[in-house]
Amino acid sequence: MYSIHPPPADDEIRPVIEVCMSALPTWLLRLIFALIVLVPATVTAKTFEVLHEFAGGFGGAKSVIWDDPGPLTIGPTGLIYGIDPELSGTKDVCFGYVYSLDPISRKLKILHKFCATDAPYGAEPVGGLTFGDDGMIYGLTFAFSTTGFPAIYRLNPVTGAVIYLATLNIEGAPSGKMTFAKGFLYGSLNYLQGVVFKFDIAKRAFSRLHTFQGRTSQVLFRDGALYGTTYSSSGRDTVYKLDISTKRLTTLYSFAVDSALPDPYPTGGVIFKEGALYGTTQYTSIAGAAGYGTIFKIDIFTGKKTTLHVFDQRDGSMPSYPLVSGPGSDLFGVTMTNIFKFDLSANKITVLYRPNPRGQASPPSSDLAISKSGVLYGTAGPGVYGAGESLNEAIYRLTP
Repeated sequence: MYSIHPPPADDEIRPVIEVCMSALPTWLLRLIFALIVLVPATVTAKTFEVLHEFAGGFGGAKSVIWDDPGPLTIGPTGLIYGIDPELSGTKDVCFGYVYSLDPISRKLKILHKFCATDAPYGAEPVGGLTFGDDGMIYGLTFAFSTTGFPAIYRLNPVTGAVIYLATLNIEGAPSGKMTFAKGFLYGSLNYLQGVVFKFDIAKRAFSRLHTFQGRTSQVLFRDGALYGTTYSSSGRDTVYKLDISTKRLTTLYSFAVDSALPDPYPTGGVIFKEGALYGTTQYTSIAGAAGYGTIFKIDIFTGKKTTLHVFDQRDGSMPSYPLVSGPGSDLFGVTMTNIFKFDLSANKITVLYRPNPRGQASPPSSDLAISKSGVLYGTAGPGVYGAGESLNEAIYRLTP
């Protein structure tokens, strides 16, 4: 379990937060927020377990870890699958791997290492994993290919055998998992611009569907269209719909309409639930409100936006990953300081877990995966706490 401490005064915290939000990189923000112990509006003690802790941490068996472990995917048999972009200190000079984890036995198995022998298709698996209806796993590598571009690969979850399908002719890092639909993969890449793409698996053909001036989120496939968000430092934060067949882009909502503060950064994209789109922003574009992020709803037909919740640090701060849909009217998500549930019917947020500064896990480093029984799984990156402790990367389970 974890202890509850009284919150510091606002005049002690706010100057620190404002400096962090304007000047510091994301990885350092995670560490700073981990040091701020706040009392949530509602904290519900639930079962939180670390299922696996990766060896190393800062300066340990691995080299210094610059990348957090990626998001998890739950397979059709209940096994958990994930990626870690870093794997150094080995004889074969490898950079990243795909693994499976049995949530019952807690046994982790490395399915494939991305090594120098994988050239020219690259290494460093990023963005997460996607199961196709053929039972295979699909993913992207980011670096070290001979062309310098990302590559799409297919992995057999039983044997660990990898087949590289194509090297993409575009620079960029994936903004999340690809989406599998009717024999195609859909995804997005960000570099100087945001690109949404389609990949024909049978033909191994890559095509660009749209290029944004700013960056774009992970995409959602529904009824022949892709939905997502854009975000940048120049007022291009939007929620959009992209028709796949016609490539017609429709801006459902522009955050510039109500922006009274810096751009809200809806980096987590959107999910579909109860006939509407739901997402989060890292900041708050509402005059007079705390600037620590929001949960919003978009009417899929009219584009009307409704702000459902404004984070105030006590119940979370700066959500940046996709929400997940739970049973009934529940949404689940993570911020830089906690894991939360939002009940759409009651319009109520509940903090399920926040990292204990002296143990268990560092702040969440990816979006959640939810099992058929409603159990949540996620990953946490390395964290350094006030006592000088260092935690390694970890896989956790939370039973709401």
